[in-house]
Amino acid sequence: MSLDFAEIEALHHQGDWQKTASILSDSAKSLEAAGAVFFSNLHQHYAQDGITGV
Repeated sequence: MSLDFAEIEALHHQGDWQKTASILSDSAKSLEAAGAVFFSNLHQHYAQDGITGV
């Protein structure tokens, strides 16, 4: 399984969160179906917290 991050980046800049979420969700489901037992997006949240001061 591979994910083209360029598409995610473009959608991010367009503010298309629904499509972004759909792609990431589908990717996570594919990983789970392939046997992955853990999927995390914590690093993005840590980075966002550092940038926004949350």
